[in-house]
Amino acid sequence: MLAKYKLPLTIAKSGTVVEFRLKEGTPIPTEDQIIAKISSFYMLRLIAADPNTEVTVKRIRAGGAEHTDPLAYDFPIGTILERITDVLDLGKDGSLPVHMLIARSDQPLQSDPLHIDRRENGLLFVDDNDAVMDLTLLPEYDRNPYLNHIYGIVRIDAIRPVLEEKLEAEDAAAVLKATRDGFDPKHEVTQKLFKIIEKHAKPIYDREIKRQRKGAGNRSDTLNQRVKEALKAINQFNTEETDEEGGDDEPMRDDAIFFAVKSVRLYAGAPKTVSVFINLEKVKQGEVVLFESNNPEVQVEPDSEVVRSRKGPITQARRHAQIKLCLSLISKASQECRKLNFGSKMLWERSLLAMKRSRLSYTSKLKRSIEALILT
Repeated sequence: MLAKYKLPLTIAKSGTVVEFRLKEGTPIPTEDQIIAKISSFYMLRLIAADPNTEVTVKRIRAGGAEHTDPLAYDFPIGTILERITDVLDLGKDGSLPVHMLIARSDQPLQSDPLHIDRRENGLLFVDDNDAVMDLTLLPEYDRNPYLNHIYGIVRIDAIRPVLEEKLEAEDAAAVLKATRDGFDPKHEVTQKLFKIIEKHAKPIYDREIKRQRKGAGNRSDTLNQRVKEALKAINQFNTEETDEEGGDDEPMRDDAIFFAVKSVRLYAGAPKTVSVFINLEKVKQGEVVLFESNNPEVQVEPDSEVVRSRKGPITQARRHAQIKLCLSLISKASQECRKLNFGSKMLWERSLLAMKRSRLSYTSKLKRSIEALILT
């Protein structure tokens, strides 16, 4: 597959390749706009904002000119207004947890009630796989000019099987519009969902409308103490709700020590948890793993861990020990951000050799030390 599409053989074995041709006469954005427009397309925002996912767009223009760029999207900076969890009761179809995060951006966002793909404000409705279903403040609020600062995420757990069941029923009725631009407001499931969202969102909307009519004014001391950057809260929200590290299934890798992810974005005031896996066939009981960053602003807890053996034989399925690290960015600037890259097998081998040469004082008590590097 990689050779067929002339892709680098070094990229991950899993992934998706999409190739398409546009109809003659289709308007195409200029090169200085196309990546920004695709990255901000509402169905791709979570993907483009995910530091653990890379999407590359390759364009072949008239005359044979080639352009290749990655997609990247950052949610607007603002203030978190509410973070709510409720339950969508669908009777025989079950009760679905609904998680809401509503924020107010510092700058006004583009609001277009007629074209969802041009809309920047609004609540992004996603399932528990982060598949986007809609972008709306709710139909009766999408045209309100005073709500162009409001945005957020609504995640509905386990809704995908419900949508599929409704499509396959004898009296099939799609919950999502056939035009793939949101929920069908006439469907019973949509009406129940929107009723729950309105219960929590209406007071927020009313306060924002009142605020805009009076003029922005100054934030209260209480609001100034809140998290000012909505992106970091949304990223933290995604990590907590989607379990980015993949649950309890141990990755089958031969490296002596490796991280569950290659990189993360770390925001001031929003700690993240990252797993490190130790291969017990290569790293023996009593050895010490040291965790440190080359950036003094990045705090790692714990900074070391003694490898402990497992009871019973080390089988293929039980050969990895897991250590969870808490990473924090210590910065006075609330909007500060760092992208962290994690040490590979080669970095570990170099560190191990350096440890042997340096003959650390405690190596007589402990067999040797292993260093896991966190680089910025």
